[in-house]
Amino acid sequence: LALLEGRIADGFELSRRARELGRQAGDANADVFYAEQYLLRMVVQGRMREVDPAAGGVEVDVAERAQSGPAWRAYRFTFAWWRAARGECDQARRDFEAAVAGGLSTLPRDVNWLAALASAVEACVLLNDTARARELRTLLEPHASRMVVTARGASHGGSVAYLLARLAALCGDDDAADRIFADAVRREERAGADVFVIRDLHHHAQFLRAAGLPDRAEKQQSAAGDKARSLQLEWAFDRDRATELKVRSGG
Repeated sequence: LALLEGRIADGFELSRRARELGRQAGDANADVFYAEQYLLRMVVQGRMREVDPAAGGVEVDVAERAQSGPAWRAYRFTFAWWRAARGECDQARRDFEAAVAGGLSTLPRDVNWLAALASAVEACVLLNDTARARELRTLLEPHASRMVVTARGASHGGSVAYLLARLAALCGDDDAADRIFADAVRREERAGADVFVIRDLHHHAQFLRAAGLPDRAEKQQSAAGDKARSLQLEWAFDRDRATELKVRSGG
């Protein structure tokens, strides 16, 4: 909750304490949840490409889960997203294709399903995979009113509407993307997820700029900036945008 509200330092300390308590209790997921919250911290700060698995506590156990654990496909989609954000397109594509395996429809409908698809969407957009975007959109549309929550509620990925807006934009469905981005912002606001309000406004602005609507784009970007300043947060959105453009161009 602290992270969603933009209280990054508080969130970091609470996450650290939770890991210590989990280890004392013998909870095998204590390190995994810490890694999930580390990832969330980096995402809400616009620093996805700076993620350091070691700093996030991604040790041997987590690496093994990404290869053979019951949620291995969810982990591989996350690695694909991270590597795509870093511009490591070939490895990102390998991770993405490995996670797709027998098709997106074969993903287990378990507690990791929405989170796995959320990471898949992020990777898909960065890799400019329009074919998979259409498939992901079909899978997620029935869940447009949902929020992405995982790790026993310890991690939050924001609204499914945001993911659908990104997919609609990639598919060239501009009217739907415009409408769904606005819906995503409303849903984040109702959830008290201020950091995702900023994220959604920022990406809506990027979409509007690409759609040739600079005035509306400036309005949305200004709103994102005002919200970030009100929370005394610093963002790296410009760097993220440069990386995204580099990935799309094959750089």
